[in-house]
Amino acid sequence: TRARPRVALAVGLGAAVLVAALPPLAPGGAASVRVYEADGRSGRWLVAQSSAEAAPLPGGPDAAGALVLEIEPAGARREWTVDLGATPPAWRVAAPGARVTLLADHAPGSRRLELALNAWASLDAVWVRSREGAWSARGAWPLGEALPVPGAGGPHGSPAATGPRGEVPPGWLASGLPPGLEVVLARLAPGRAPDVPGLGTAEVAWLRWVEPPAPGSGDSRPDGD
Repeated sequence: TRARPRVALAVGLGAAVLVAALPPLAPGGAASVRVYEADGRSGRWLVAQSSAEAAPLPGGPDAAGALVLEIEPAGARREWTVDLGATPPAWRVAAPGARVTLLADHAPGSRRLELALNAWASLDAVWVRSREGAWSARGAWPLGEALPVPGAGGPHGSPAATGPRGEVPPGWLASGLPPGLEVVLARLAPGRAPDVPGLGTAEVAWLRWVEPPAPGSGDSRPDGD
């Protein structure tokens, strides 16, 4: 079941596409996966979080900040609960045996993310797709540093798309990207995912940054402030 508010926010590849891209949660694997998506052209952010069987729902079922709520399979039984002792009241939706995905608007606040400076979160592994469609692995991108330059491990000295541990961009996050756009994909370091009020923690978190502004463009702070 998918619920949409009155006003939809189009960011990057769009809300429905981002939800569809989230991988299935395999038994014994991560209980929750989070993706932050930033659109460098508009400076707007989304966050999508997929959880096994249950998830918090900030603001309750009618929250204006929730763009998409999806439960798969659609026929799964669902239960809504609310903790009235919390301030504000804390809502939660449960669907035994199902996957619960919430997509919401996101405001990173004082955190900054620029190609020339990572003041957002520590990133374990980074890949960049050029506007021509070529991928290059950049390794880790620590806080306080500029985006690392690509190595020359590809054919004929071209940048390699494979990271130092043989990793490649995850297909579920890299597939379906429109041509002609630069894209940064990154896996966040464990326990370093920026807080999203009301969503709790996520075991695995990723970043997808579409069309990051070039350094010196005068519009390199996609932080929603």
